[in-house]
Amino acid sequence: MKKVLLVLALSIASGCAHPGPTRYHIFSINKFRQIRGNPKRYVGRLCAFGGRVANAEQTQDRVSFQLLVQNRIADMGERPASDGPLVVVYSAPGTTVADGHQVKVLGYLRDPVVGKNVFGVTVGSFTLDAIAVYDAFTQYSFSLSGYEELFEKWKTGEPLGTKN
Repeated sequence: MKKVLLVLALSIASGCAHPGPTRYHIFSINKFRQIRGNPKRYVGRLCAFGGRVANAEQTQDRVSFQLLVQNRIADMGERPASDGPLVVVYSAPGTTVADGHQVKVLGYLRDPVVGKNVFGVTVGSFTLDAIAVYDAFTQYSFSLSGYEELFEKWKTGEPLGTKN
């Protein structure tokens, strides 16, 4: 009987040692920096990032915001922001996204926009056309129609399968 209980206890303990997939798989800051360094290489690719929302603007048909990309969105640990923001556009009304919220986004990268800043320096920024957004503050998720299967895979933590 003791052996059976010991085997049962070990089975339960070893099962707990292998956590399930992390929900909403996201790229790291390092990946964000790679993309920022050569954005044209990633145009049209599916990407996922997490971070803090800044400058959110809601209209009747979309929400756009700057995402300060972070490695972790969990409630523990330090959350360092990236070198610069990622502009995110989600083309559907009625999200809960607001300034200061922690979110995760899934979408396709657009061609970078290049221009000059107020100091005359040439700068570029790129935009993510989001197909899904998870607002960790409200714990609501949003996805565009037609992307449900892809959204469900991402939601379970499945890697995106994009080539790096």
